[in-house]
Amino acid sequence: MHPYGKNISSQRSSELFSSITEEGKEHFFRLQGKRRSANEYWAYDTTSISSYSESLKQVKYGHNKDHDPLPQINLALLFGEESNLPFYYRKLAGNISDVKTVKKLLADMEFLGFGKAKLVMDRGFYSEENINNLYQNHLKFLISAKVSLKFIRMELDKVRDTLRTRANYNAVYQIYSHTAMIS
Repeated sequence: MHPYGKNISSQRSSELFSSITEEGKEHFFRLQGKRRSANEYWAYDTTSISSYSESLKQVKYGHNKDHDPLPQINLALLFGEESNLPFYYRKLAGNISDVKTVKKLLADMEFLGFGKAKLVMDRGFYSEENINNLYQNHLKFLISAKVSLKFIRMELDKVRDTLRTRANYNAVYQIYSHTAMIS
């Protein structure tokens, strides 16, 4: 419940959000990050929003999940998996792929003073460069990789017949898993 105690009209909410400065937003994110970084994983993802706008510089043709042939703007969001609260967001040009956003995320996290966050990302963010950047920034992370990658297929082929055994079952997360150290 907000202090006003009643519904806020669309016009008033637009006025409220437009009154928030970039410095105010950064201050909020810094405080949220310091308060929660040690206690939870942060999920990072992007979404695309199709637009017919001809005045927004960031509206560009890109590849969205629905394969719409429309220009779009992308929105990147970092949020806590326990709190479901945002710690960071950024508007991006619609022609920027997910994999290319991680470098900017890491720079912004450093700027905001987030420190030792634990990140979770889907396979759209996987690249050798991103893995190296995450390690260089001393961050803990979990990132999906495409099964079509040769080194992933090789490791899966080694354990495919024994993966669904009791020795590989994690009761806490209710999944079968296998860990392999690779170079």
